[in-house]
Amino acid sequence: MDKNFDVIVVGSGISGLTAGLTTARLGWKTMIVTGPVLGGNLLSIDLIEGFPGYPDGVAGYDLLPSIQEQASKEGSHFVMTEVSTVCDQENSWIVETGEGKLITRTLIIATGCNFKSLNIPGEDLFWGKGVSHCASCDGPLLRDKTIFVVGAGDSGLQEALTLARNAAVVNIITDAQVMTAQKVFQERVKKNPKINIWFNSQIEEIIGQDAVHAVRINNNLGEKVTETADAVFVYPGLNPNSSVFEGLIILDGSGHIVVDEKLRSNLCGIFAAGTVRSNAAGRAAASAGDGSLAAISANCYLNAGN
Repeated sequence: MDKNFDVIVVGSGISGLTAGLTTARLGWKTMIVTGPVLGGNLLSIDLIEGFPGYPDGVAGYDLLPSIQEQASKEGSHFVMTEVSTVCDQENSWIVETGEGKLITRTLIIATGCNFKSLNIPGEDLFWGKGVSHCASCDGPLLRDKTIFVVGAGDSGLQEALTLARNAAVVNIITDAQVMTAQKVFQERVKKNPKINIWFNSQIEEIIGQDAVHAVRINNNLGEKVTETADAVFVYPGLNPNSSVFEGLIILDGSGHIVVDEKLRSNLCGIFAAGTVRSNAAGRAAASAGDGSLAAISANCYLNAGN
């Protein structure tokens, strides 16, 4: 594997793939370090809505591979491994990966976020046995079942609507007083007779033997109640995937990479795009735009150094 690149993009979600596509089109030798799974969180979304060019929405598992194919055709290289460390060396960046050392003049970080954990008994024990993040993967296996979804943001409501196609009942649990998702998702949830919403409530334990059988809830009256459940889908919020870069570049209080209006970090030649950066919009279209902007900023930096 060649070790020297003009641009290395870390992350293969929509922002990373768009960044790699754009830098390749601008003529720069580009490597996209995908991580263990190519596609990011959007890969498991059954229907991405509000994305330009898709008036009826598009499945993440259709959109992401098509962008990857486009980036590859434009000349981007791919390696499916993870970054362990990054350090500087003579106006270049050394990127250590599971496949060896890579050297680049510019680095675009597009590692996205991962779902927060509930940190409750039973969550880890029943992972893959009724506890999940992927409604499109596991929903068809839960026909006529009772499901709990934790979180009332975009992810929680979108996945609840996906699950309701097969489930008998979907209960959305949130510790907030209101839903925080886009209005269009809120209206659909309110109109769906299969979906119930528990406000000011928390799941405190997931119960079962070989699989999930019930959940223990602290409800809005302060009561501890046990409810039958066949599955629990966890979407309580997101944590940025930035720990590898801690101590290298400036992060904000929540761990997001601090950038300026051109998505430049505090270090020359390092940029950040998508939900890993501070003040990201958290929409697929915005993340794609971030990838393009980070690539254009990297292009300006590279041209200035020639």
